[in-house]
Amino acid sequence: MIPELMKTVEQVVRPLLCGHARKMQMRHELYALLEDRYRDNCQTAGLDPDAEAVHHEALDRAIEAFGNPEEIRLEMQATIPLAERWSKQLDHWMSPDQNPSFSAACQVGVRMAILMAVLLVGASIIASLITGEAKVLLVWQTLCMLPIVAGINTASFLWLGNRAAEDCRQRRWRPFALQTGSAIGIFCGTVLALQFVASPEFMLTTGWKHLLVAFPFATLLFALVTSYVSRERSERADWTKAGELEVE
Repeated sequence: MIPELMKTVEQVVRPLLCGHARKMQMRHELYALLEDRYRDNCQTAGLDPDAEAVHHEALDRAIEAFGNPEEIRLEMQATIPLAERWSKQLDHWMSPDQNPSFSAACQVGVRMAILMAVLLVGASIIASLITGEAKVLLVWQTLCMLPIVAGINTASFLWLGNRAAEDCRQRRWRPFALQTGSAIGIFCGTVLALQFVASPEFMLTTGWKHLLVAFPFATLLFALVTSYVSRERSERADWTKAGELEVE
């Protein structure tokens, strides 16, 4: 693939508010269009489009004929369903950095906690209005703890999951095991803390049973997060590099 054409495509696709699969489809479609124009220009000029060296004159004409990337981006954004745009806008607000640092992951965790608190309070108020019972007062411990648990696990899975995906890619198995064990341990610890706040006696007598459920669930969830991050990184690796090129 020609890096200069990939960079032009990235200028259009990368800022779009849509899902990963749709972006990859758009990338391949736009690149195929640009490559066809490049090949046509080469053939018109009697040049070999499959030559190792790129014919810059034919390349420049193809990019010029492609149009203004900003205008094309706006046109393509308008074709994306509104629900998907809202969903990706929420994703961007929650996690603007695709490879977050620890502080960025903590910010995402705080936002998740706020979102969870708003949803829980709203649901409790609606339930109170329907049933006439003070649901908010009866479950105040849960309302306080669930957002905290959600925030902590979101931050840990996001940060440790990205690190684990990179360790797995580079076959660094000891750090990978450390990241995985840390994430699972944090998840199980927050589950026990939530049980203790809700009912200390219940946690001390039967808390270990819930760990039997929490441990495999956390393991599966972290494996899914790491696998998803690894797959997305692999699919967009070449496009990420192309988007960072300085093309004169």
